This record gives sequence, structure tokens and C-alpha cells, in this order.
Amino acid sequence: MMQLPYDDEKDVMTAAAGCGDLRVFQWLEATLGEDACVTAWTAAEAAQEGHVAMVQYLHDKYPDECSHIVPERAAEYGQLPVLRFLHEHCHHRWSSQVMDNAAGNGHVDVVRFLHEHREEGCTSMGVSKVGAHGHLAVVQYLSEHDILRSWTQVLIEAARGGHLDIIEFVFRKYVRGATSTQDAVRVEDLMKSGSLAAPSMSDVAATNGRRLSVIQFLDKRYPFPVADYTKLMDFAAAYGHLDVVQYLHFYRTEGCTTSALDQAAANGHLDVVQFLCARRPEGCTPQAMVSAAQNGHLEIFQLLYQQCMANVTRKRRVDWDQAKDRALAAAFVSAASEGHMDIIKWMLETRPGVWETLMPSQKAEMNEVAVHGHLDVLQLLRDRVGWCGTSERAMDGAAANGHLDVVKYLHETKSARCSMGAMDGAATNGYLEVVHFLHQHRSEGCTTAAIDGAAGNGHVAVVEFLLRHRKEGFTSDAMDNAAGGGYLEILLLLHAQPGSRCTTDAMDRAASEGWLRIVRFLHENRTEGCTVAAMDSAAGHGHLHVVKFLHAHRTDGCTTDAMDGAADQGFLNVVKFLQKHRREGCTTDAMDGAAKHGFLSVIRFLSENRAEGGTYYGMQNAVEQRNLDVAAYFHSLGLVIDEYGWELAMWLSDWAITELRRISPS
Repeated sequence: MMQLPYDDEKDVMTAAAGCGDLRVFQWLEATLGEDACVTAWTAAEAAQEGHVAMVQYLHDKYPDECSHIVPERAAEYGQLPVLRFLHEHCHHRWSSQVMDNAAGNGHVDVVRFLHEHREEGCTSMGVSKVGAHGHLAVVQYLSEHDILRSWTQVLIEAARGGHLDIIEFVFRKYVRGATSTQDAVRVEDLMKSGSLAAPSMSDVAATNGRRLSVIQFLDKRYPFPVADYTKLMDFAAAYGHLDVVQYLHFYRTEGCTTSALDQAAANGHLDVVQFLCARRPEGCTPQAMVSAAQNGHLEIFQLLYQQCMANVTRKRRVDWDQAKDRALAAAFVSAASEGHMDIIKWMLETRPGVWETLMPSQKAEMNEVAVHGHLDVLQLLRDRVGWCGTSERAMDGAAANGHLDVVKYLHETKSARCSMGAMDGAATNGYLEVVHFLHQHRSEGCTTAAIDGAAGNGHVAVVEFLLRHRKEGFTSDAMDNAAGGGYLEILLLLHAQPGSRCTTDAMDRAASEGWLRIVRFLHENRTEGCTVAAMDSAAGHGHLHVVKFLHAHRTDGCTTDAMDGAADQGFLNVVKFLQKHRREGCTTDAMDGAAKHGFLSVIRFLSENRAEGGTYYGMQNAVEQRNLDVAAYFHSLGLVIDEYGWELAMWLSDWAITELRRISPS
């Protein structure tokens, strides 16, 4: 068989289907032979791209693979010609997800076709995206044809998206212009119960677009509970919507809580902070200053420090003064750790004694300045307060994060120690320059974790340097990790070292990931071998090329997990190979798992070639996932359906009626 530049046959077949070139696809089929892997996802890829000829070819040759996934994908991307073909030729059961996908993505022509030719309909939750995305034309069509009876979720999502046109339409149609009392009550109850107010009014304030117009529209028509408006100003402030904050301040009386100013400060909304400080009495908590400092909002930090403290009541000021020093100390640590040089400078100039207010635990936390690479802050603190990192955490963390300038500074000023963790961390994360500096200028060295970590993350240059210049060596984790990550070059380097070792995990993990070249190398050059997990996991992930190699060249074998896993994921080509060439077989988990994911072709093959069959749980999986074709097939095998009998019987009846209508509309 020709070697293709893909890790798996399933990848290349799906990619070819998505491109829509039927000649290439057929050439791949001929080239791969029995290794060709065609699944429902292959057909779904062609449907998504609108390749009708490809979908038709797949339907004719692999009818079981054109499952419910295919029309769902076609509807999601608005591929009406594909849906027309599937409707006319494919006998698989569809679900309401098809119309849900079409409506949510604004494909009104697809929604119209489905309504006129199909029976599945849609769901209230499923089409809620129509409100979120502002598809008014779809909303109008759904309403005109009475397709959707509950508008709760659509309204909520429209409010979140700021789509006033949809909200106005729904209110005009179902409230002021309702054709029946029941229609009007539906929205009335929605509003009064708070199901719209509580989750969405706050969200409205948090959206972009016409959020204020939505709030004004709703505010004029329905009285909401006071608590909802309190939360609304809090949310509006947090998201920086000054227009909403101003409207609620001038036209409502509920106000807000301290959360409004706290969150506005944390998120850097200076205009909102200024307005709240000038107009509202609620004030803030000390956390406002801490958050502003942590996030680098100097102007807000200064405003809160100077103006807000002067505006709070005397009682609140006493409370504030008691917490002020603690808040400023926390703000100083937060700003320094995040590298906000301007805030640190301002605090040291405005409150020169702030350093002395830090508790020992806070001074220890200041080592994060080095860890995060803020050299300028380190230099400032050393000049102003004589501090420049005090623990191994400073240099170890700086090295692990690749901050060579900080590592050099700490080394030159002799202000902080490090441990072997410095080089270990730098090596693991691939920072060769840091590793080189530590090797040349420090004596702490490293541990075997250096090469182990670098090998597992694919840092070949670091591995080469450590092998050449260090003597700590490595453990079996190095080769195991390199093999599992697919890093053949590193594996070759480590293999060449005297005394190198790995475990069976190396080949097991490489097989699981589909790295055939690594599996072959380990088989031909190492003695550790593998376990049954190699073929089991390769089969479960659809790596047929690895399964075939292990079968042909190794004697470790596999377990029933191999076929069970392949069936569960729909890899029919793997299932067929195992059935033909292996004796381990499978368990009922194979058919039950395939049922859960709707892989009818796998189920059919297993039922025709294996004796294990499925169980009640397979039927349950099919019913719960609405894979009615699979459920019907299970039923044809004579499986007991127990408590799901009534629901399944109803679905089977509905399916039969739909099929009769499709075949004979009269």
C-alpha cells in the first residue's frame, strides 16, 4: 500500500470528501483498499461544504454512513441542495437538530424547506440562537407558521444580543397583537415570573450593540422587581456601559451595590468609576483599589485613593481607615507581581512607608515579580527599599519561565539563591539560553528531570546540550515521553546513550497516538516491547496502520478492548481487520458503544459477523441520543426494551408514519 502523508486513513478520506473532488476520493479508495476509512464524519464533511455529488456517491456506496449527523451539518451551513438530495434519497431518521441548526444560523430558506417537507420540527432551546444572532427573518417565519410555541429562550437570547427588532416583534405579535389570550399570557408570565428579567436583564447590560434601547423598551412596558434593577446597574458598571448606568441612575431609584464600583474599577472603566464616585452614595470596598492596582489601572487607583475616600460617610470612613493599610499593602503586592511600574512608583512616592506595612507572607509573595520577569520593578525595589528577591522561588521561577535577564540580574546582585529546579524548569520548557547560562555560571546543576522534561516536550536542542554538557542523565520517563509525543529525533538521541532505557509505556503511548515510525523503531531497536494496551488503544483511536504493524510483527496481541473501542468510535475498517485477523473478539460493549454514537454500519457488521450482540444499554443509548435508525435495528434483533418500550414504540410509530408520508404524500 502506498504511504500517504497523513497519520491516519480516516483523516485523508475525510479531507478528500471535504474538498469535493470525486476522482481523488475514488483514487484514494483504490489506493488504500481495505484500509480506506469512511465514517459518518466523512459524509458530514462533504455535506458541510455543499458537495452534492460527493454526498450522493457516499450515500450510494456507504448508505449506513449518511446518518443523522449529515443533514445536521448540512443545515448548520445552509447547504440546501445537499438537504434536498438527502430528503429524497436517504432513509435515515432525522432529528429536530436539523431545523435547530438551520434556524440558529439564519438559513431561512432551509427552515422553509424543512417545514414544508419534513416532520421533525425544532425545539425551543435549540433555536434560541436565532435570538442571540439576530435572525429576524427566521423569527418571522417561525412565528408566521406557528412552528415555535414557546418564545422564552429566544427572547432571553435576543436581549443578551441586544437585538431590539426581534424583541419588538415578539412583543408586538404575542402581547399587544396576540391572537389569543393564551399567547399573551405566555409572555406575560415570562416577564412577571422573572424568567426573562433575572437572567437576561443583567445580561442585556453586559452586551454590545443596542443594549440601552432594549432596556428602555422593556422598562416602559413591564415593572421588574427592584432587585433585578440593582443587579442591572452592577452588571452595567462591571462591563463599562456608562449609558446604561446613567439611565438607571436618572430614571430608576433602585441604585446599585458596592459591587458596581468594585467591578468597574477592576475592569478599567474610568468613565464609569468617575460617574459612580460623583453621583452614587454606595461607594466601594477596599478590594476596588486592590483590583485596580492588580490590573494596572493607575488613574482609577488614584481616583479611588483620593476622591472616593473623601466622599464616603464618616462611619464608612472609619471602616475604610481600618482596612486602608491592608488594602494598600495588598494593592502594592498585586501591582508589583503584575509588573505595573507606574503604580509602584506612584505608591512609593505617595506613601513611602508602604513597604514597611507588608506582612512577611506578602514580602515572600513579592518573589513573583521575578517569576513573572518584571526586571524594571525588581531594579526599582532594590533601589528604593533594598529588596531584590529573597528565596529560591525567585530565580527558579524566572528560569522556568525563560526570563534570562532576570536570572542574570539575580545572579549578579547575589540577592537570591536558586535550586536544581531552575535548570530543570528551564530545560523542560525549552529555554536553551537560560540552561546555558545556569550551566556556565551557577553550581546548583540539575536533576534527571531536566532531560526527562525537555524530551517529553520536544525540545531537541536542549536535550542535545544537556547530553553533551551535563552528567545527571535521564530516566526511562525521557524515552517514554518522547515516544508518546512523537519526537523521533529525540528518541534516537536518547537511544544512542549508553544505558538508555524505557518501559513498555513508550511503544504503548506511541501506538495510541498513531506514531508508526516510532513504533517501528522501538520494535526494531529496543527490547522493552509493549503490552496489549498498544493494539487496544491504537484500535480505539482508529490507527489501522499501527494495528496492522503490531499484528504482523509482534506477539503481544490485544484484548476485547480493541474491537470494543474501534466500534465505539465508528472505525469500521479497524473492526473488520480485527474480525478477519484476530481472535480476541469483542464484548457487548462494542455494539452498545456504536449505538450510542449512531454507527449503524458498525452495528450491522457486528450483528452479521459476531455473536455477542448488544444489550438493553445499547437500545438505551440509541434512544437517548435519538438515533432512531439504530434503535429500530436493535429492535429488529429482538432485544428487550424494558422501560423505554413506550417511548421507543411511539418513535417507531412516528418514524413509520413519516416514511409513509415521504413515499406517498397522499
